[in-house]
Amino acid sequence: MSIVDLDPDRRVRLMRACEARPRDPSLTRLSSIDQGLDLLGRLPRGTCVLLRGPTGAGKSFAAELLHREWMRNAREAPLVRLNCAALPENLIESELFGYRKGIYSDAKRDTPGRFEDANGGTLFLDEVGELTPALQAKLLTALDVDSNGLRRVRRLGETRERTIDAYLVFATNRDLDDLVSKRRMREDFLARISMYAVDIEPLTRRRHAIPGSFLDAVEAVAGRFGRERIIFESPAFDLLMDFALSAESRWSLNHRDVLRSAEHMALRAWVQSERAGSAGGELKISATIVEAEIADLRNRWDEAAARSSGTWDDLEEALEPGELTQMSQLRRWEARYLLEARRATSSLARAWAWLRDRNLIDAGAVRNPSDAFRKRWRAFNWRPQLDG
Repeated sequence: MSIVDLDPDRRVRLMRACEARPRDPSLTRLSSIDQGLDLLGRLPRGTCVLLRGPTGAGKSFAAELLHREWMRNAREAPLVRLNCAALPENLIESELFGYRKGIYSDAKRDTPGRFEDANGGTLFLDEVGELTPALQAKLLTALDVDSNGLRRVRRLGETRERTIDAYLVFATNRDLDDLVSKRRMREDFLARISMYAVDIEPLTRRRHAIPGSFLDAVEAVAGRFGRERIIFESPAFDLLMDFALSAESRWSLNHRDVLRSAEHMALRAWVQSERAGSAGGELKISATIVEAEIADLRNRWDEAAARSSGTWDDLEEALEPGELTQMSQLRRWEARYLLEARRATSSLARAWAWLRDRNLIDAGAVRNPSDAFRKRWRAFNWRPQLDG
């Protein structure tokens, strides 16, 4: 049976089937993210939601799901996005609030900001941890809502306030509590944006979501290829699920990799269709196409691993003389992972999280990750300059 334009009921049955398949023991329990987003989809107007998770975990995709759920009965409701890390501070303020004609030398007309653009819809602010405390203070008024769920914003250079009816979604890959302790984020600002907070776990912990992500992606790109729909042939999708749910799959580290692979397979199917002279209609993704994509992924992942820091030479230099030669192969890999984690992060807790998110070392039931990491780190004879 081919999988064609899954309706919600069929999608639920598919995902339950995926959850029931035998998995690698390293896979953790089913995440509650889907249930959490379902509950947040019923929140009242004017709500702020904070999405937390590592880069590539799918925070943008989660924001789109929330927007669609909130705007289920609304026509053409806007989803307005702004990456707070992509613009300098002096431009972010005018982008958010807009400005009056003449306030700048090149301000030729009155210009609405992103808040006004999102009126009746959703404003999604990504990388919110990059906002400066000064700009956070200016946003506080816009975060407040009145008894009707409306916000008040004012364009730069104006005194008149405008009412805005919009949901706000914030996203970050940073530890915001840590930023508060370092005085790089206002505590009152964090309190207002995190009233409803959702942790978007990396796909390492919810590989059951990978097949559904592929279905969403190929449905989204079908129109770009001028086709009505894209069909996964049954053997192709079985092959895809077996690979996605295996420990070998490194899609689980990055949601964007899943979307990119789906686009690659759709492109291959389109090329085959064009060569066969089958314009229009459906695109079929066969097992051959899936096998080709899996082969490309393995090559790319192996090349990326070869380029990464933490080579065996690096490890030998980091350890005391003779230490590496006395280790078993398993012990050497553990030491290499520990060294990579220390170089990729800035603290013991973050190093442990780096390892845990990649399933490189079993976290087990450890209550204090920093202590657990310190104990493992001390088990090796590192050179003094690394023994911190």
